[in-house]
Amino acid sequence: MNIGLIGLANSGKTTIFNAMTRTQAQITEYVNAKSEPNRAMMKVEDSRVTILSDMYRPKKTTYAVIELIDFIGLTEGSAKEGLFSSSSMGLIKNTDALAIVVRHFNNDMAGISTPLRDIAKIDEELLISDLLIAENRMERIKKAYQQGKKNNSLEMEEKILHKIIDHLSNNQPIRELVPCLRNPFLDIGNLRYLEVSTE
Repeated sequence: MNIGLIGLANSGKTTIFNAMTRTQAQITEYVNAKSEPNRAMMKVEDSRVTILSDMYRPKKTTYAVIELIDFIGLTEGSAKEGLFSSSSMGLIKNTDALAIVVRHFNNDMAGISTPLRDIAKIDEELLISDLLIAENRMERIKKAYQQGKKNNSLEMEEKILHKIIDHLSNNQPIRELVPCLRNPFLDIGNLRYLEVSTE
């Protein structure tokens, strides 16, 4: 199983990645759009597996593992600049779930936390990114027509793209139109440890 971490810049996304995977991926306040995502495996220790292992003494005990993928932090307008590299887009499509990390603490650089607004910004950037990809593909199909390469396959793709573009233009995410793209979304509120109530 693999889970992708997505969030705005300075949301603490990479800090969470490091804590969960016990790695030391570089943390920076500045976004580098050319950066490839951080990837690491996280062992999911389960006391039930440990008990069974102690009972039956197998030669090897294997716990479940989750691959975490920490994508670059998003900024407003990221989608128009090319939100993710082609390799990152391939990883996103193949994740079993996406976790959206939002800042739940005040930051000198980013200011007061606005988690709901941040989630809306991320959704908007993802939607614009999908729209630009669909429009670029439509342009390539039109060029193919001009070169005399019109065929049934391209005509079918063009019809589907028209539906997708209309859907996205109405601020509706593509996952609502294409059931197979409905991967689970998780929202993670990142708080400073001193702000967590112990009551």
